[in-house]
Amino acid sequence: MGARGWLTVGPTVAVLGLLSFYVSGVVRDYFRPGALDTGPIVFGDLINRTVEPNAILVVTEYEEGSNSPILLYNASRRGWSLDGRSVTPHLLDHLRQRTDHLYFATTIWSELEGLRPDVVTYLERQQVVPLEGAPRDAQLISLQLTDGPSAAK
Repeated sequence: MGARGWLTVGPTVAVLGLLSFYVSGVVRDYFRPGALDTGPIVFGDLINRTVEPNAILVVTEYEEGSNSPILLYNASRRGWSLDGRSVTPHLLDHLRQRTDHLYFATTIWSELEGLRPDVVTYLERQQVVPLEGAPRDAQLISLQLTDGPSAAK
């Protein structure tokens, strides 16, 4: 193929590659430039303003798969990010026995009810921390061994 052929094939392949990337939905599904879910950002900010600065969080934002640091980051707290399938009552109780100022935070409460009813039953026996303005399906629950949260600043 001569230079003239490469001048035709090269740009054609480049355009087809870019077009395929655009049509695939990768930008829409993963980068979401126009549809960012601000729920974890808002919820994290509420947690940051509500719980004590040395609080440790166990967060669940997804039913399965990739864990996200968005909630921990916006809450300005350290902790563990687990998917809905990984969190268990045994794990929460283990962490509760070994960690002061522990909270469980989720943005997928209704999904957890169907996915992990054992976890929901365990969490319902703990102290819910009401947060006005929290997104739908967001829950903050104190896992401290004391009576009720010492969360109020």
